[in-house]
Amino acid sequence: MNSIDNLMSSGAIQSTGGTYDVAIQGDGFFRVATFDGTAFGERFFTRAGNFTRDSDGYLVTQEGYYVIGYTVDTTTGLPTTTETRIQIPTNAKSISIGQNGVITVVDDLGATTYP
Repeated sequence: MNSIDNLMSSGAIQSTGGTYDVAIQGDGFFRVATFDGTAFGERFFTRAGNFTRDSDGYLVTQEGYYVIGYTVDTTTGLPTTTETRIQIPTNAKSISIGQNGVITVVDDLGATTYP
């Protein structure tokens, strides 16, 4: 009988030189989804972090799924329950991802965070 095994262990972390390539150490997944221009469709989970930017600057998988996070309440600085696509502006000066998964993009206007 044939079977398919899902291996959820972490592999070796390697530097790829890709600007938007990231890795997960330990448990967790990236959330990705289809988007029809107005709303998210199917949602998926992946551990593959070889992302790129699409023509509008959104972070996407190699298959074209959008990487999704949550918006941040500008008053409290806490995440909301509103899902959003993660957009990296062309004038981004730096991008960082914290151990808690919060993405911070700094551009000419300041910092934008995506929890």
